[in-house]
Amino acid sequence: LGSLISFANLENVVKHILLKFKAVENHGINTDTEIRGVRADLDTRATIGSLAELKSDLATNVDAFNRTFAGQKETIANIQTQIERARVVASTIEKKLEATVKEKAVQDRLIRETQDALQEKE
Repeated sequence: LGSLISFANLENVVKHILLKFKAVENHGINTDTEIRGVRADLDTRATIGSLAELKSDLATNVDAFNRTFAGQKETIANIQTQIERARVVASTIEKKLEATVKEKAVQDRLIRETQDALQEKE
């Protein structure tokens, strides 16, 4: 037993223990570094709550765009109806104008004939 606890053995045991502590300490440092890296990675990733909030915002925006689109579609349909009515009114006015021009030509001819007849009587 006395030879087992010699100074050389004690020195080797202490060196071995120090190496083990350094290995454990280095492992702990590496683990801390990995944990910090994972924590930083998790902090930069989107959380489930933020994704749910983003989904809700996007759904709200899509609904608003769909309502706007439907309103614009309805407005376009109304404008097209008004354009068609304006075409009908314009066509009617053109026909009335043509009839008025023809009637004026007839009246002008009658007036000329009347004037010619009056001049012949004089």
